[in-house]
Amino acid sequence: MSIKISRTVTISIFGLLTILFIWIAVHGLKLPTPLDFMPTQKTRAVVIQVELAHIGRNYYKQQVHVQFQFNNNTFTTIEKLGKRWGRIQKGDTLIVEFASSNPELNKIIGWPAN
Repeated sequence: MSIKISRTVTISIFGLLTILFIWIAVHGLKLPTPLDFMPTQKTRAVVIQVELAHIGRNYYKQQVHVQFQFNNNTFTTIEKLGKRWGRIQKGDTLIVEFASSNPELNKIIGWPAN
């Protein structure tokens, strides 16, 4: 007993797999984070420490410690940033996005415009 699949179904499956492949090539396999589902704010943060973090096989990323203030409280976050960020130095200013209800949930999103 053989199963016959119509031409339309075959083309549809091929099309969906192609779209999935293109999506992964462009966006990667990023999983949603809690910040994606909460109201957020952005603020400037100052780099207080930069060190190299070994990520395996003689590869390193910059491990950046930044500090920002919200509601008279100071928060510190640590992230590993790759080559696309360029060389970051102590005292630089970066933009941090954080959850308004819980600033402990945050991520570095870029450089300030000016």
